[in-house]
Amino acid sequence: LRPTQRKRAGCSRVQKRTSEKKRVERVDENLGEISADERKAYVAAVKKLKASPSRMRPATSSRYDDYVYVHMQAMLELEIDDPDKPVANGNFTVTSAMRMPMWAHRCPAFLPWHRELLYQFERDLQLAAADPNLAIPYWDWSTDQRHDGPPWLDDFMGGDGADGPVRTGPFAGAANWRLSLSEDGVDHLVRGFGRVPQFTRLPTPGEVNALLRLLPYDAAPWDDSARLASFRNQLEGWHVPP
Repeated sequence: LRPTQRKRAGCSRVQKRTSEKKRVERVDENLGEISADERKAYVAAVKKLKASPSRMRPATSSRYDDYVYVHMQAMLELEIDDPDKPVANGNFTVTSAMRMPMWAHRCPAFLPWHRELLYQFERDLQLAAADPNLAIPYWDWSTDQRHDGPPWLDDFMGGDGADGPVRTGPFAGAANWRLSLSEDGVDHLVRGFGRVPQFTRLPTPGEVNALLRLLPYDAAPWDDSARLASFRNQLEGWHVPP
């Protein structure tokens, strides 16, 4: 993809790109350290991408929804009901709730596949914002797990919905951010913090560092077996160490 210098796995990266005209150096920033203006610019870029036309065939409702559709296709098997209409809620049928074999989850491609998806998403955000320096900020959730801290701010991602609709922030409600594609047909964001009994918190720095030392990256049978203690399988959450 492009040369990277990792400051910390899963967090910051310094990216350098060279062109004939100029050299561009960008640094992906910690979400807790970016300014209100930077948060506003990122939100605006995401909304511009949501308003940009789809480049898929058949088309979705927007360029943003192209990414939603690609990710859904990586997990589910879908059939488009009317290919002459946009791929959206009400115009597709889930033929299988789990695509097997998967190519983006429960397999060794989990990290590189999502890295490429985010790379393409970030490039499209830059085009939408007309800003080649715009970058997706990172959230170090191992050190900041507050429910009212970044990214759950009223001027960024909004807060908890207690397993219901998100009610704060620029993406609250269908009027501000309509879900055109969702597995259950819901047209608004729903969010609930710590609602899964066995996962009421996020990993600690010690747990993250222990995982980063884990070898091998992956191993047979290359799936989501609970006893498969590989880096990739534990990172996805299928293997939970004692």
